[in-house]
Amino acid sequence: MCNWAIVNLNQGRFGEEQLLDSHSYGALWNPSTPSHGEVVTGLGWFLGEHRGHRIVQKGGSTTGYETSLILVPDSATAVVVMTNSYPVPKEAIALAFLDIALGYTPQLPRPLVLHQIYPTLIHDGRQAAIAQYEALTVEHPDDYDFNAAQFYQIGWANLLATLKRPKEAVEVIELAVAIHPESDAYHHLLALAYNECSDTAQAIRCLQRCLVLNPGHQGASDMLAKLRQEDAAT
Repeated sequence: MCNWAIVNLNQGRFGEEQLLDSHSYGALWNPSTPSHGEVVTGLGWFLGEHRGHRIVQKGGSTTGYETSLILVPDSATAVVVMTNSYPVPKEAIALAFLDIALGYTPQLPRPLVLHQIYPTLIHDGRQAAIAQYEALTVEHPDDYDFNAAQFYQIGWANLLATLKRPKEAVEVIELAVAIHPESDAYHHLLALAYNECSDTAQAIRCLQRCLVLNPGHQGASDMLAKLRQEDAAT
């Protein structure tokens, strides 16, 4: 991966043949200005800025690993992060190393709070996990990453979609719903997990709550109509 970064950063710097011609590098490093809120990309890479430096990055993940590659074309600097766990704060880790490489004081990444409370969820139940989560937000607010996306990553992307373990997925997503009760997205995910457990009644209940929170949620509306049709047919 480091060799791949060097090849992409070469642009004639290292006395070797460039991977791309100059026109292609222009399309990669200097795309047209996007509309507000639009993700900036160049030849499939994500483009952005860090501490005033242009960065080009790409990552990947699935159950068991995560990767991140960040290039700084103006200083021929790159960072590669590869982990044998999922999820991890890979972007925070990559940016911390990038800060070191560029001469800045790094902001150290924080561990995901779900990694801390998951054993409690499994061994002591949801209420104990919720209590632990709430205690951590008060007693250690700066020591953990409380980003809500981690519940999606572990509950949906990992346990349900990849590992096909819907009962464990229900436990994690139920915890997410308890912590974020106003999230229509988590009620929808919980419905999907209950449906995989063949618990139609619970799935319908979750979809109804999702639509109360967000009447325009098309995925929940379509799924609810389908489940009701199937329920009526049986």
